[in-house]
Amino acid sequence: MSIEVAPWYSHIANYLVTGEVPSEWSAQDKKNFFAKIHAYYWEEPFLFKYCADQIIRKCVPEQKAIRNSIPLS
Repeated sequence: MSIEVAPWYSHIANYLVTGEVPSEWSAQDKKNFFAKIHAYYWEEPFLFKYCADQIIRKCVPEQKAIRNSIPLS
C-alpha cells in the first residue's frame, strides 16, 4: 500500500496554474502566501524558484530530495 502526500509546493503550483487560492485560508494565510509567491514561476510541468543568490532552483518533492541527498559522513 502506498500513501501519496502532496508535495510541499502544491499550493504554489496550483495557484500559478489556476489563479485560485484555497477558500478555507484565512486573510493572514493569503497575505503570507502572496508575500512569498513572487519568487516562483511555473514552467510546465515544473515549478522553479528565483533565489536571493540569483540562482533558479527547481522545486522537488521532499521525499525525492531526501532520497537524492549526499551523505555528509
